[in-house]
Amino acid sequence: MAKRDAVLGTPSLLRKINCAHVLQTIRADGPLGRADVVRTTGLSKPTVYDVVEALIRDGYVRECPPSSKADGGSASKPGPRAKLLEFRGDSAFLLGVDIGADKVLAMLADFAGNILGSHKQRVSADARRSGDALIREVVAVCRAALANGNTDLSKLDALVIATPGIVDPQTGRVTFAGQLPDWEGIELGKRIAEFLDVPTFVENEVRLSALAESWRGVAQSADTIVLIQIGIGIGAGILLRGRLHCGAHGLAGEIGSLQCGGEELEENKTLGVFERVAGGHAFAQLARDAATRPEGATLVDLVGGDVEKLDARVVFQAARSSDPAAMGIVDTLTTRLARGIASVISVLDPDLLIIGGGLSQAGGALLDPLSAKVRALVPVAPPMELSTLGDESAALGAVRLALEIVERRHFVTDLSLVEPAGPERKESFVTAS
Repeated sequence: MAKRDAVLGTPSLLRKINCAHVLQTIRADGPLGRADVVRTTGLSKPTVYDVVEALIRDGYVRECPPSSKADGGSASKPGPRAKLLEFRGDSAFLLGVDIGADKVLAMLADFAGNILGSHKQRVSADARRSGDALIREVVAVCRAALANGNTDLSKLDALVIATPGIVDPQTGRVTFAGQLPDWEGIELGKRIAEFLDVPTFVENEVRLSALAESWRGVAQSADTIVLIQIGIGIGAGILLRGRLHCGAHGLAGEIGSLQCGGEELEENKTLGVFERVAGGHAFAQLARDAATRPEGATLVDLVGGDVEKLDARVVFQAARSSDPAAMGIVDTLTTRLARGIASVISVLDPDLLIIGGGLSQAGGALLDPLSAKVRALVPVAPPMELSTLGDESAALGAVRLALEIVERRHFVTDLSLVEPAGPERKESFVTAS
């Protein structure tokens, strides 16, 4: 397959826009005949025919046998029927990788967004202590996902990595990644690219989870969304009018330090105020406090007397059985969570708010009281939904961003991105479609 030179070398802007328009039409509605593409795009027949030939030559589109759909024809229409045009998903391959404190997940996809293979591996004890060891494990997981998808590294067009922490939108440098002790200041994209010779981009895991929800999750019909990820830490991923919002310094969505009220619990320098008073750490701390009193007997029984095992999962388990101590903890902490979430809603006014992260596994036991309390705090509350993508969300979001990067590199898919931003620079705003 020719490697994109004729269409993608130095075309005029108009030609690049036309190529994107025709390609997106064939990808969304194909297989189509050439005359169908003319009618759908509104472009002239010579322009469409010229662009189609270039897209075929460069491997993005192929011809397939005619059918009654071609050019509006029918099986009874006399004479030869035109061949159809279909999008080639195998014209590009991409990797999306999620690096967490406990696991690394890599997903291989083609240019159509089909997941071809994946590999998931628990992070070893050595990798939890050493950034170098973790990078080696990430590279191994990437290679395993490629093997599982029967794809060679040489065919990859882009690799996007989801990571905890603040990611500088200009350099990809990671800071404040408390879950990964040896991650501070790492230029992650450059380090991974030393092992895998492919354009590599880095983004915050929560933002990519939000992007995944807009692509394949509960937010496909929403325009402006906020995903609140609640675990030990608390963060937000924001899409404004369909665009992933990172902020000027990569800080957008870093809500863990919101000053939302509530009594601060024991000091923890790796967590912000909101995280300390309302995240998973707070559930565990309040449960352990309750365990020292008679009313906490049920909580103690659920962990066989080992109070160090008390966490949010155990609290919600007890609350479902109407245990008063557990119900009190849920009431206290959903009140604190609601204050912080109401502040986010008041600033961003989203169409949809999504709850993700480890605590979302509590389902309605978390969402129902939280939604009611948020509604009481804001003039107009958006619908609130639980994430549907689980622990695959960040990797799926990384795949979606990789698709966007390849599209923007080779085609003009958004006129707001026409002004050059420098070689291989990752935009702070990414269109989700």
